Formats: sequence, structure tokens, C-alpha cells
Amino acid sequence: MLPLVTALVSTQLRAARPSQRQRVALNCPDSVRRPGPTAPELALQAARRDISRTFHLTNQNGPVRLVPTNYNIDEVVKLNAESIAPDARLLYREAARRCGAIIASRSFAVAIDIPVAQSIASGQAVAFFAPVRGHWRIWYHRFGKP
Repeated sequence: MLPLVTALVSTQLRAARPSQRQRVALNCPDSVRRPGPTAPELALQAARRDISRTFHLTNQNGPVRLVPTNYNIDEVVKLNAESIAPDARLLYREAARRCGAIIASRSFAVAIDIPVAQSIASGQAVAFFAPVRGHWRIWYHRFGKP
């Protein structure tokens, strides 16, 4: 009975894993390391470093450059399929659909509040970060409620 269950789980994981071409098109990271005990702090540092380069928005006054004084990081969440927080489970599923379960389970989501945004839709954002060779990398971002 156990080999049948193992084969079934293995088949489901293979079916859920995107192809290499899809992973490149979706900006999935290669060789994601397991996050260590300081991972939340490192993900936060990476978010502070990368948000201004990654997120571009415009309000009535023109282009807005995001700097730490005009956005807030609401939370840093480890993506996990078994999380008790419903939003974290939804973000995990979104990440797993894009890049597979292994990359999703080693990633962190950063929820961002942008008060200088002109609309409510662009006033919130989420970004996924993962540890790769010697640094943390943003691999997905979008505006909208996390």
C-alpha cells in the first residue's frame, strides 16, 4: 500500500511542477537554499533593498519613487502549505503554482502598504523573496491585496 501512495504523491508533485521554460518565463529562482533561523530578518533586508527598484507607480503628482519613508512593510510571512493563517496559505498556493512546491516552501512573502498610491488597488502589494547563492532575491511581485 505504501508504494502506491508514494507513487501517487510523486505523480501529483510532478504534475504541479512547472517546466523549465515556464520557470524562466515566470522569473523563478534557481537553486533556492533552505532558509535559516535568521530568514525573516534577511527577507526584510532584501525587501528594503529591492522595493524601490521593483515597484513603480504614479500618482497625480507624477512618478513616485518608493523609499522607506513612503511605504510600510506590514508583515513578513514564511510561505507554508500548512500555515494557520488563510492569507499565508493562499500566497503559498500562488507561489507553488508559479514555481513549484519546493521554491514556494523556501520563500517568504512581504506585504507592503503604500500610502502614497493614488488608488486602493495599488496601495497594497506583495513580493516573494527566496534565499539563493549568498543573497536573497525577489522573484515575484504584484500590486493588490496580499
